[in-house]
Amino acid sequence: MPARPTKKTKRATSGARSGPSASARVGARSESGASAPGGAGARSETGPSARSTARSGPSAGASSTRAGRTRSGPSTVAGGPASSPLTAWLLAPVLLVAVLAIYWQTTSFEFVNLDDGLYLVDNPRVNKGLSAENVRWAFTTGHAANWHPVTWLSHQADVALFGMNAGAHHAVSMVWHALNALLLFALMRALTGSTWKSFFVAAFFAVHPTRVESVAWVAERKDVLSTFFWLSSTWAWMKWVRRPALKWFLAALVLFAFGLMSKPMLVTVPFTWLLLEHWPLARPAPLRERVIEKWPFFSLAIASSLITFIVQREGGAVGSAALLPIGDRITRALVSYVRYLGQLVWPVDLAPFYPHPMETAMAAAAGADRHRCAHDPYPDSAARRTAKLLPPDRR
Repeated sequence: MPARPTKKTKRATSGARSGPSASARVGARSESGASAPGGAGARSETGPSARSTARSGPSAGASSTRAGRTRSGPSTVAGGPASSPLTAWLLAPVLLVAVLAIYWQTTSFEFVNLDDGLYLVDNPRVNKGLSAENVRWAFTTGHAANWHPVTWLSHQADVALFGMNAGAHHAVSMVWHALNALLLFALMRALTGSTWKSFFVAAFFAVHPTRVESVAWVAERKDVLSTFFWLSSTWAWMKWVRRPALKWFLAALVLFAFGLMSKPMLVTVPFTWLLLEHWPLARPAPLRERVIEKWPFFSLAIASSLITFIVQREGGAVGSAALLPIGDRITRALVSYVRYLGQLVWPVDLAPFYPHPMETAMAAAAGADRHRCAHDPYPDSAARRTAKLLPPDRR
């Protein structure tokens, strides 16, 4: 007669029978719970356990290689669990109040005599507002040694809405800056999941003194515009990485194109996406694959760079290599990077223009007029001391 099973035997048998299903549940949780970044709490299918599973079968490996992308879900993120959305909604108005407290005064400012005339006041293609002819001009001109049609359209729209009311033009720039601060807050929170750290970054951006030039100077509208398209295109690219869909890829491409047409400085944006894919997005796809998929963006960046070089050369904004050798330019660029980083920490001695030391010396030797304009707001600035060395459209 077989022995009657004891309670321990029953528990062991029960555990053995339920083992596979329990393991499956644990494995499922392991595959879906891998840490993935995102303010929305993106859940990764390609975490450590998922990658080890992918190596065990060709279909899983193909799935992992095919995209190397993550799908969104309500799990953890790079910066830890996301805070309550209510906290973010309560902090967003604080950013708006900070921007208004600093920049509302600009609504009583006038235009200045540094580039505002070149861009707007003395430019009949802009100060007459929007028209079919002026829109065509915006896309075909190299005026002011720049090709940025979206910036011209923005100025034309302001004139159509507010005329030549300088305060209204300043107010529009202030609104763009406020939108950028909010967008940066939302983007950082979506990338990292940390509300308070994201708020600190956005607040730092909103109130930092180096932003004053971009907001309080009408001619720098291109800066606040390009920042908006940079952040919004990055948001669309983040959505594409987490949940691949053609609409997000095309949205990122279109927004990036608008950014380049606002200010060609955005040519480096695809490189910043590669960095974000390393952290916090943590994409497992090989670098080569991630570079190849961005070829439309690199193509636009190359085209924008070529157009900018041609336009600036024809406008006299490209100096001769004989006057300033390539080696000196590279050295100066490195020095400028260090100086800009220093200004983020200690923002002193800020100016709208920083000439090359050689230009300053040449201007002093030539006895350049340091008070070129009786009403110059920067009579002792280095920009005015070297103004006579610059092309007429850059003075």
